Amino acid sequence: MKNLDTRKDSYLRLDQSRQIGNLASELARIRSNLREGDAVGAQVAIASLEMCQYFTEWTITTLNPMHSESDLALAEELLRLGRQVTGWKHHWQSIWQDAGERSRVAVIVEQWRGQMLERSGLLQPEQG
Repeated sequence: MKNLDTRKDSYLRLDQSRQIGNLASELARIRSNLREGDAVGAQVAIASLEMCQYFTEWTITTLNPMHSESDLALAEELLRLGRQVTGWKHHWQSIWQDAGERSRVAVIVEQWRGQMLERSGLLQPEQG
């Protein structure tokens, strides 16, 4: 628990862009492990699902949806993601055992990862 408290303190010291970027990184780990499908990956993905739950919760606590429409929109988005992650975690064993279901979830995770990465503002627009 102390390790989690330390992690939370470090996370909350990050600016919002980096918080959302960390969430996107955890989603990328989940996606990669879903695609690989090995037993070790299942455990790594579960740990990443748990971190996503914490990251969404911790980020929401830093928002002020009463004073900012962008904070309200982000809070709603994070709540949807949190519900999705919780559902995956609850059904993880059946998801993991079915290659087709792993692929389907990997696509959804990738969509969320892209949304979070875009939301973070850490991506630079392509120069063209």
